[in-house]
Amino acid sequence: MEDLTFGEQVKIVLGRKGMTIKELAETIEKETGKKMSRQNLTQRLGRDNFQEQDMRLIASILAVHFS
Repeated sequence: MEDLTFGEQVKIVLGRKGMTIKELAETIEKETGKKMSRQNLTQRLGRDNFQEQDMRLIASILAVHFS
């Protein structure tokens, strides 16, 4: 089986934690002070388009370590 992308891993963790993409987007916005809409985050998760600092922030918010 192929390794999961970061975006796929985030979606799985969100489901397990009972958290929505909207809630994650709102938390990112609060943490960074930068606008982050649910639509934008959904698109980025689908394209797996993240810089390392964004990946670290999301992992921290979800309290997990991604590989």
